[in-house]
This record gives sequence, structure tokens and C-alpha cells, in this order.
Amino acid sequence: MWETDHQAYIHKRTIVQRHHILNSLLVSSQQFEGLSSPPSPAEYEYQVKCSELHEKISRCCMFPVLYRSVDTGELAISQSRCKSRSCPRCAEIRARQIEAKVNHLLTHIDSPRFITLTQASSDLPLEAQIKKLKSRFTKMRRSKEWQKHVTGGLSIIELTWNKKNGYHPHLHLIVDGIFWSQKALSATWLKVTKDSPVVDIRMIYSKKNAASYISKYVSKGIGSLELPSTVTSNIAIALHGVRTLSTFGHLHNIKYKNPSQSLTGQIEHVTSLYQIYADAYNNITRAKRISILLNHIEHQHRNPETDQYSDKTIKIMHHVYKKIMRYIHPPIKLKPKPKNILPYKTNAKPIINAPPNV
Repeated sequence: MWETDHQAYIHKRTIVQRHHILNSLLVSSQQFEGLSSPPSPAEYEYQVKCSELHEKISRCCMFPVLYRSVDTGELAISQSRCKSRSCPRCAEIRARQIEAKVNHLLTHIDSPRFITLTQASSDLPLEAQIKKLKSRFTKMRRSKEWQKHVTGGLSIIELTWNKKNGYHPHLHLIVDGIFWSQKALSATWLKVTKDSPVVDIRMIYSKKNAASYISKYVSKGIGSLELPSTVTSNIAIALHGVRTLSTFGHLHNIKYKNPSQSLTGQIEHVTSLYQIYADAYNNITRAKRISILLNHIEHQHRNPETDQYSDKTIKIMHHVYKKIMRYIHPPIKLKPKPKNILPYKTNAKPIINAPPNV
């Protein structure tokens, strides 16, 4: 699988899981080809979704973009991430962002409790099971028992799979409220679902550990090598565009903004790696020299057997790339601020009680 140098550096920690997901989506997008009968509309739509998601994840961090602050001349490289839940690298970043958000939300909870709501396995498609679980939880929040014991909280969806029962979507909650026995909670959930009495509720003694625990479900299981290719692609398609984390009750209106590490002030787009190769194709001399240098480093230091770089080479190439970008567009040299001009001084003493002009 061909990757740019920047992709090899960014995705080196999750490269195995990344290739497993991409291969699973590629196989699923081609599973109906070569058949004697054309696929059904639902099968064709699923094939198109797998192909589009494969293209999106495969282009993650492929062509980074260089930005520059107009005020300070400082440079910053945007990774151009795909931000897909199925991308292992983007899922890790999203998990850290959710952990910070949950830590902020937990400051508004006095008596936190951890609740797990399960759903009985069925033969429905995975997307239909997720919609069914979310609608049941909405009905649960409208019940009198829920409103009596819970004042607010947050929820996150987790998907698991096994050979015996198939897919198993369930909800993990952190709620604020009064004591609610597990027996009473199970009775309420069974009354709503008609077939799912299994629940769990327990006190939370460390808010920090709770935030870390619940955020791991964002990226858990999607890139697991133990899952078959069809299961991996089904989970990736089912979670695409689905809001897995949601708040309710008195936590719903609490706003949180992730701290930004980007440039401040007025920002301008400088160039991208894609533009460099495009300019080299159009015979622009400087771009051709840079592309030759990058290709030389790639062929000299990439292992032909594993098609990967060593960690040391990847770090060197990352710094080389950054220096090349700085060479193309050097930082702005700011003019020094003018010094404060003091009023003109003279040794002459002022005339006191001078006679008026005649």
C-alpha cells in the first residue's frame, strides 16, 4: 500500500491496524464484483460507502498543508487528517479530546455513577440495532423513574462482536443523581426494552479515572486484528456519521471548546506537498529539485521488503520536509519597533517673568 513520507511518519504507531481497516474496506467494496447477477440497491449502496470510506482514510495525512501567521511569520504544518472514527490515528486524537471534555463535564456533577445498559442480540443489521438502542434510551429518559433518580449525564456507544451472538451494541453512561438500586434500574430498563434486563450501576470514586475509562470506547475494537474483515467494515460503516457521545439533563447546555494549538491571528495558506509535486510536473525548477530530493530519500531509506522506514529515518525525513518548506517560504522578518523619541533637550534655562512684547 503506497503512502507518502508524511503518512509513514504520522501513522507509524498504528500502521498494522490501519492496513487491516483499509484492506477490510477494500475487500467489502469489491465483494459483489464478478457475480453473474447485479447486486441489489442495498448491496450497491453498501459497496459505495465502503469505497468512499476507504478513499477517505487512505488519504489521511497524505498531503500536509503549510500555513503561516501574517503577524509573526511563524510556520505550522497541518496534518490534513481524515477525522474518521475508523482511522486508528484520528480515533486516538478524538479519544484524548473526549477525555478532556468529560473531565470538564464531571466538574458539574456532584454524585457521579457509572451505568451500563445492554441490549439483547438480534439478527437486525448493525445500523438498525444502533438506531433501536438510541430510541430505547430516549424512551428511558422520559420515564418517571429515570427523571426521579437522574438529573443529567453523558452517554457513549460501544460495539462488540463475537461468533456466538454476533454484534452487541450497548451504552455506557456517567450520570448525576440520587441512589438507584440495580434491581430497580433493571426493572425500568426491561419495561422499556421488553427483552433486555441486564444492566450495571456503580459509584464513581475517581472522576479522572472515569473520564479515561469512558473515552477509550471511542477507538476500542475498530482496528482489532481479531475481527474478520467483514465485521471490521460493517462496524466502520455503521459508526460513520453517528454521534457516539451525547449529553443530557443539566449537562446538555454546558459548552466546552478544545484548546487549539494552531497559529493565532491572521493566517494565510502557503503551500502543500501536493502542490509541490504538481509544480514539479509542470516543470517548475525549484519544485522539481525538491521532488527529486524527496524521491531520492524515499528510495534510499525505505526497506523494499517491509515497505516501511525505520523510526530514525522517519524522524529525519520529517525534519527535512519541514526545513524544505521553510526554505521555500522563509519566515517573515519583522521590522524592529521604533524607539520612543524623547523631546529635544537644551541647556538653556527658561526665562522667568519675561516682559511682555512691545
